[in-house]
Amino acid sequence: MLLGAVARIGLYGLMTFSVAQRTGELGLRMALGPCHEPCGHWCCGRMRATVMAGVLFGLGGAVATGRLVQTQLFGLNSNDPVTLVSSAGLLLVMALAAAYIPAARASRVDPIRALRHE
Repeated sequence: MLLGAVARIGLYGLMTFSVAQRTGELGLRMALGPCHEPCGHWCCGRMRATVMAGVLFGLGGAVATGRLVQTQLFGLNSNDPVTLVSSAGLLLVMALAAAYIPAARASRVDPIRALRHE
């Protein structure tokens, strides 16, 4: 439970930092014509790509580490597919929840203020 909270806080911080770094770009995108919704989708898409890369590397690391500690696990399988898939799915859900607030904030940014931000 605590680990999930730490993961959510880290993902929220990463997404907020990413949106803050690209405020000028978001303002320019909005000033050139797309409606507010694609900017929110753009932010969520970036988070999805980051989290998917992390999940793939994490699953690979979990399988490799599971093989190393297999001798110390008595009566347990270190590479249980249900556990691996459910933890990866939970991380994806938490990432989307953590990305929602910065994405909503990015879709409401005023283009003039964002362009003056630089």
